[in-house]
Amino acid sequence: MVRYRFLCLIISFVLVVPAGTAYGEKVALSFVYKSGQSNLYKNSWTLEYYSGRADLIDDDKTSGTVDVRMYGKWKSSEAVSAIEAGVATVTATVRDAESTVMEDRVQISENNFPYLLDIFNGRNFLWNVTAAGDVTGFKPGFKSYEVRREAAITDLQQLWVPEIHPVLPKREVGSGDSWNGIRRHEIAIPALQDKGAVEINSVYVLKRLAKKKGRRVALIDETRQMRYRGWIFSNAVSIMVEGTGEGKGKWTIDVNRGLVIAHEIKVSFKEVDVTVIRGNVKVENAGAKMKLSFKREMDD
Repeated sequence: MVRYRFLCLIISFVLVVPAGTAYGEKVALSFVYKSGQSNLYKNSWTLEYYSGRADLIDDDKTSGTVDVRMYGKWKSSEAVSAIEAGVATVTATVRDAESTVMEDRVQISENNFPYLLDIFNGRNFLWNVTAAGDVTGFKPGFKSYEVRREAAITDLQQLWVPEIHPVLPKREVGSGDSWNGIRRHEIAIPALQDKGAVEINSVYVLKRLAKKKGRRVALIDETRQMRYRGWIFSNAVSIMVEGTGEGKGKWTIDVNRGLVIAHEIKVSFKEVDVTVIRGNVKVENAGAKMKLSFKREMDD
C-alpha cells in the first residue's frame, strides 16, 4: 500500500509539469536577423507624472498639484533591410499610431496640443542591432522638419528603443537560471540643446521553457532599476525630469527564430528631480512621482 501511494505521487507530479517544458534542459539564446525578414509589432506606453508644485511648474496655476498623463500606441512593421559585419539595419514603418495627452485627467484638445503620434503614420524609422540585441543609431527615415514637432521623435526614441530587446545571457541557461544586464541609451533633445538618458540595470530569470502556438519559447522575468532623464511637455507644463525607479516585467523569446514575441514592463519612480525649462529653474521639494509602462507584442 505504501509503495502504491508513492507511485501515485510520482504520477501526479508528472501530470502537472507544463506541456513543452523539459526540466534540466539548457538553451543558448540569441537574436537572429535575416535579410528580408519582416515582423509586425503592436507597441503601447503610458507615462504619468504627478507633483505638488503647480505654482512653479504649471503656467495655468498659482497653487495646487500637477498631473500630466500621456498614452500612446502604434504598430511597427520591422524589416531587415541590410546586414553588414553581423550588424542588421532595421527599417520600421509606423502605422495606426495615436496618442492622448491629459492634464488633471482632462484630455487636451488637438487645437491646443497638436503633437500626437499620428504625425508618424506611414513614416519610417531606422536602427542598427547586433545578435546580442544592442540597438544603436536610431534615426528617422525622413527630414525631422517635416513633422509638426521634431521633439516627438526624441520622445518616441526614448520610450521605444530601450524596450526592443532584453540583454541575453552569454551562456546556455535553463529553468531558474539568472543573469544580469545593463542597457544605456543617450538621446539628443535638439529643441532644448540638451540630452535625455535611459539606463537600465536588470536581473533576468528564465522562468521556464515552454511551447506557444507550437513554437519553443523562453519565458523570462525581469526585475529592473531604471534611471530616466527626459522632457515632459504638455499644454501648460514644460519640465526636465530625472529619477531612478524600480519595476518588474517579462519577456517571451522565440528560441528557434531568435525573436521577441512579447514584452511588458511597469516602473515606478518615487523620487524625481524637476527642472522647469523656462529659466532653467530647479524645483525644490517638488514631491514628484512618475510611472512608466511599456507593452510590445508580435502581431502574427
